[in-house]
Amino acid sequence: EIYTANVKKAEAKDTGFIAYGDDVNTYAQVNSSGLTIVEDSVDMANFGSDVRIGADVNNSSFVTITSTAINFITDVSGTNTTRATFDTNGAKLFGDGSTTYALLNAGGLALVDNDVTGSLFTSTTSTIFGASSNDRVVVNADGLEIYTANVKKAEAKDTGFIAYGDDVNTYAQVNSSGLTVFEDSVDMATFGSSVRV
Repeated sequence: EIYTANVKKAEAKDTGFIAYGDDVNTYAQVNSSGLTIVEDSVDMANFGSDVRIGADVNNSSFVTITSTAINFITDVSGTNTTRATFDTNGAKLFGDGSTTYALLNAGGLALVDNDVTGSLFTSTTSTIFGASSNDRVVVNADGLEIYTANVKKAEAKDTGFIAYGDDVNTYAQVNSSGLTVFEDSVDMATFGSSVRV
């Protein structure tokens, strides 16, 4: 043990080494578990097989680093809540809980609220969902598609616009030839350079 001004400054034992700060409540300890840093009796950081930076105490924030992930965590009244995770699955940023988050990975960007995907953006397609995946707007290289109850209701493409009725066999199509109306796949009327009803 080493003392200065009657204050312990260091100790070396078979179990490890401790270097003290201004008193014995502030120190760095090296042992078989790794390095622990303590300030005023609060464990502020651990460096071992896993790493924690920041105190895991009530109403605090800290970071953990493991062999598989980096996590940013807040502690509110003793309850730890992960706010962000970076791992092999991508980056996940949490909102008010574990079911509301943004996920960025090889598949693109997903925005999720209460375990319901609200939007999905990939390198080739952007999809915005309603209350479920059955109600959505899809934008891709071909154009725009609108679905309700998982039935296509409209599409706007380079070749024109189609508005659908109760299914994809009943629709009105506008393109370079004019307007054509179909009912149950039967061409009912055409309005263009000539009109047929």
